[in-house]
Amino acid sequence: LDGCFKNLFRCYEILLSYKDTQNLYIILLLSSIGIILGVIFIIFNHWNSSKNSFNMGIISQEYSNNSFKDLKLKNNKLNFKSSNFNKFDFSNDWFYEWLIGFTDGDGTFTIDRQKNGTKWNLVYKVSQKSNNFKILYFIKHKLSYGNITKSNDNNWCFRIRDKKVLNNVIFPIFDKFPLVTIKYYDYEIVKKAYLILTDESLDKNTRNKLKEDLYNLLKKGPDNNYLSPVWNDSNYLLSKPWVIGFWEAEGSFYIVKKEENRLCHGFGITQKFDKKILFQLSKIFHTSSKVRYNKKGFFSLDSTGHRANLNIVNYFYDEKINYFIGIKSLQFTIWRRTLKFRGQYIKLLRIRELLRALLN
Repeated sequence: LDGCFKNLFRCYEILLSYKDTQNLYIILLLSSIGIILGVIFIIFNHWNSSKNSFNMGIISQEYSNNSFKDLKLKNNKLNFKSSNFNKFDFSNDWFYEWLIGFTDGDGTFTIDRQKNGTKWNLVYKVSQKSNNFKILYFIKHKLSYGNITKSNDNNWCFRIRDKKVLNNVIFPIFDKFPLVTIKYYDYEIVKKAYLILTDESLDKNTRNKLKEDLYNLLKKGPDNNYLSPVWNDSNYLLSKPWVIGFWEAEGSFYIVKKEENRLCHGFGITQKFDKKILFQLSKIFHTSSKVRYNKKGFFSLDSTGHRANLNIVNYFYDEKINYFIGIKSLQFTIWRRTLKFRGQYIKLLRIRELLRALLN
């Protein structure tokens, strides 16, 4: 704004030194009008951007900076005062257990057959929607290996195909901290496939027979009652980094309509199999909600109780640590900081729209 006024005065100085005074006043008038209109446009643009300071562009910027300090809702408008979180220093074991949880949610071990089945690629893969692709770069940074690609449907994928990297980096992690869900079944087959592919003592026919048998087992999938070996230990407990990683992939924080003009905060998670995980999560979060089986064939754990909401805040929140890595960090921050608006329908309606928008 100061620059506009300086330019205005400079124009006046130039025009006043202009010797032909016949059109001086007309030139002064037109130039003044042009500059004043420019000033008005700048003021309007600044006012308009301030008025809409909390739009999805700001959300994206704040999310990428991973910094949220003070969330407030005033006159039905949501505003952040930003301040950088202290970055959580992931130790190797914490990250590995977090990765196991995240893989149990959104990762896969599989075999890609090419050239009529004669060439095999063993693949460890983690996929994410475009609104959360940065978490894949976090994984790649921590592992120091892998490739990230974007598909035609705007989804992103982190992959490791190199057999040496699988054997030297991935397998040791997943052996030390086993997968908890039925995805252990696929991991075990891929690891056996690696041993077959690298066993030089096998002749071609024997190798191809073993490969085909494994591929058929992978394609068939586990039985409905299959359990990861970790559950053979009756005292097995889910670790906190695993829960955080799994919830980052599978869990949700939401606001739901309970009755007319009444909205409530809630959290939930759904699984096709692995109901034992939901039972244990129910104990971890100290919720009285029961694990339910719905008509679509899924097990779910959901709660809208205020005490349960506070319990899950206590589990996931630390004022000095941001446990969540991806967009779940923003969702949780908004959800947690708006618990104080309990019973305020109009405010919660606006926040629900915001949380839903973040999922797209």
